[in-house]
Amino acid sequence: MRQFLSGAWSTLLGDRQLLLLCISLFIFYLGGGAVLLLVPILAEKTVGRVEFVGLIMAVPAFISLLLSIPVGSLSDSLGRKNVLLAGFASMILPGIFLSISNDAFLLVVAMAFLGLGYALITTSSRAFVMDFAPRDGASKYFSFINTASSLGTAIGPFLGGILLVGGLQQGTLLIASLFIFTCAFAGVVSLSLRETVKETTSVSKGLKLLSKDGFYFRGFAEYGKLKSIGGVVFGLTFMLTFLDRAVWTFEPLYYNEGMNSYTVGLILSMFIIPYILFEIPGGFLADKYGKFKTLFLGLLVAGFSLILFGSTNSPTVLVAAAFLSTTGLALAWPSISGLLSDESDSHNRGQIVGVWNSSENLGFTLSPILGGLIAGYYQSISKVFTLVGVLFLFACIAVVLFKRSNKIV
Repeated sequence: MRQFLSGAWSTLLGDRQLLLLCISLFIFYLGGGAVLLLVPILAEKTVGRVEFVGLIMAVPAFISLLLSIPVGSLSDSLGRKNVLLAGFASMILPGIFLSISNDAFLLVVAMAFLGLGYALITTSSRAFVMDFAPRDGASKYFSFINTASSLGTAIGPFLGGILLVGGLQQGTLLIASLFIFTCAFAGVVSLSLRETVKETTSVSKGLKLLSKDGFYFRGFAEYGKLKSIGGVVFGLTFMLTFLDRAVWTFEPLYYNEGMNSYTVGLILSMFIIPYILFEIPGGFLADKYGKFKTLFLGLLVAGFSLILFGSTNSPTVLVAAAFLSTTGLALAWPSISGLLSDESDSHNRGQIVGVWNSSENLGFTLSPILGGLIAGYYQSISKVFTLVGVLFLFACIAVVLFKRSNKIV
């Protein structure tokens, strides 16, 4: 353990780019976690039905789904740093709209700007990592930035729960102010990043390239070069993000069913904290013992734990099941990221990440909608988690079959 911690610490401190990116993402997601706790509560208070909550929660992912591929192309031409800074700057707008939102229209506008910001930030930051990560350490590097993001997201719901104690109206204003501050601070830290794209163009030239070259076709053409591995990464990313958005959409609704805000925030954080504890070890395990072996173990643990989460009303068991399910995902995510990074070409990585992000945003988009329909049909939000757990167990079987058919050690 001491050797592992020493190695992890030396990796983080030994790469200034990695350290700065981790700090900026941690700061940003600190405010983002509080916002993700707030939005479903606001949505249900505004529209009154869980099905419509799902539609509102799907807005950011739908916008990001449309924009991820062109943003990836822009990061190849304008540079990762410029796109990342634009993302942090654009996130100030949803903070403003949330602070004044008193109807569904303003809430939808805020969510649309959230989608724009997430497309800019996630695409550019992941392409950044692909640029400077060593080929045999991609899973490890992705685990660092994912852990930094998860640490911020884990603390965020606690802060959001505390800020909501004084009431929804006051809490909304406080959370929106926190979000604006964290976005601005993250942008300041990102100014010290070194650009990894050697030749950048102006904004006008970058936009002209998009209009001329059919960026959607080029993006999928680049991703298609990954062949079967690309399909595995696309499908698994969709599944994991489907669960992620289901958690953020439906778990906070326990607050409206009478559970106190501290407990709601605690359970939500249990879906995040294992990322902090186990994602970096998961990255080291994937690079050392094999990505498919680590991936299978993670999906197996997550699947059984989610079935348990959907089968109980006990707060104690909910906390434990949430923790175990995300422990599995913490093992799976670095393997997925590493598989994509290992197979991607050194050129046009922004386009590849754009398509990868589109699979993520497809999960984010469909999860609130389908989850809302499932919860409405069964009159129970717990059924959503049970069904996702079953799908994860089927994914375990699919991973084994793929590994055997492709004779992967």
